[in-house]
Amino acid sequence: MEQNTEQNLFGKLREWQEIMDEIEADKEMHLLFQGLTEQLQEELIEFCMGSRGARVTYDPFFKFVFNPERNPDRLSELLSLILGEEVKVIAAIPNESNRITEEGSLLITDILVKLKSGAYANVEIQKVGYAFPGQRCACYSSDLLMRQLTRLKIEAKQNGKPFSYHMIKKVYTIVFMENSTAMYKDFPNVYIHRAKQTFDTGLQMDLLQEYVVIPLDIFRKMHHTELSKLEAWLYLISSDEPQDIYRVMEHYPEFKVIYKELAQLRNNMKELIIMYDSYRQMLAELDRNTTRLMVEELTQEVEELTQKKAELTQEKAELTQEKAELTQEKAELTQEKAELTQEKAELTQK
Repeated sequence: MEQNTEQNLFGKLREWQEIMDEIEADKEMHLLFQGLTEQLQEELIEFCMGSRGARVTYDPFFKFVFNPERNPDRLSELLSLILGEEVKVIAAIPNESNRITEEGSLLITDILVKLKSGAYANVEIQKVGYAFPGQRCACYSSDLLMRQLTRLKIEAKQNGKPFSYHMIKKVYTIVFMENSTAMYKDFPNVYIHRAKQTFDTGLQMDLLQEYVVIPLDIFRKMHHTELSKLEAWLYLISSDEPQDIYRVMEHYPEFKVIYKELAQLRNNMKELIIMYDSYRQMLAELDRNTTRLMVEELTQEVEELTQKKAELTQEKAELTQEKAELTQEKAELTQEKAELTQEKAELTQK
């Protein structure tokens, strides 16, 4: 792509010192910048220089691009491509579940929306793959289902109508995983996994809960010759590399609008640093909760190993006792054999 296209999209490219001078000129802004990790500082500077794009997997940028109130069509198109059917986002729903307070801090992004069909969709980005096993995915989906149930009962009561379970619509749990676990490595050429509950007899019953997991690290490792629209969206979300950005715009020029909006964030340095600082705080909370989770799991492992050791020690003691008893029995049998041999000799002598 030509250089003037790059300048039109990103504006005039800036030097590192020029950006640092602007940051240091404002004490509050400089203080926030110093609070960022070295990696985030480097990414922010490179983004402002125009040498890389924005990391849309970061919560502030993801919600900036896919804000359901401002740009519902973007999220509608992305969800339609992921789910394989046309859906339309009509509203964002506030997160009011108590599971958010306990486990939501393991999330990087969490957007809950209501679709035109009445279905609910929860879009999440998980940074720590191992912290999101199938059990947790099922619990999140069940939480979403119960939240819809509660809301429908309240609305039915307010409208003076009887509640019916037929009112309940599907719930979709859609998870983007930044760093996937070993189980996904068994499918190196698959970047999207879909699941729903079915009966083994072929009985048709809508059990409402559907799941989609997208390991972004595997997606980036795959070679995509001709970009589909879904792959273009996934590149926008997962990659800040200029060559990927230009490739997406080359195949789908309509994405230029989104990249321009992101580039314009550079015009308000303070707001940009606040966005990075917001993400830093999320990472800090993530690290604390990940550490706590790891400590709890290790503590449980230690307890299990201690219990196993105690059981093995008990088994060893019982085996030692059995061995002693067998040794005693052997000695007694040897004594009896000697006595019988003696008796046989005496009988032979007689």
